[in-house]
Amino acid sequence: MRLKASILNSDATVNSFRVIPSLKLERGETCDLVVRLEDADKGIRYIPDALATVEVQIPRTVSVLAEGATNTRSYTDESIVRQAAQAFVGDRSVWRIPLLESDTTKMVSGSIRIIVTESTGKKITVVNQAITVLSAGE
Repeated sequence: MRLKASILNSDATVNSFRVIPSLKLERGETCDLVVRLEDADKGIRYIPDALATVEVQIPRTVSVLAEGATNTRSYTDESIVRQAAQAFVGDRSVWRIPLLESDTTKMVSGSIRIIVTESTGKKITVVNQAITVLSAGE
């Protein structure tokens, strides 16, 4: 089984949601990232076991002034790591990850990595271009 995930609209409800190409957000915005897990081989939702955990890794860049420099910046890559929670009671295929202002302030557009840990082991997938970070007013 190959794991796949799709991004859903952040105001999704259990019976009303849509797949979107990426979550669009502005820097410093607080919002939710909602993902649906899928079995890529069967083309259906994937339901992890009842004790499964879902971790999401989101890219982030931190700008740091080099020691003694006045305008030269170096950039370090970091990841925001969040545990997801089931978005809807009784539906283990949809997970919600809250993003805080402190997360999105330095977040970069790009892919996310999802790790599902179950009693049988780990399943990992990457959602390409899952997040689009806009500057204010875009």
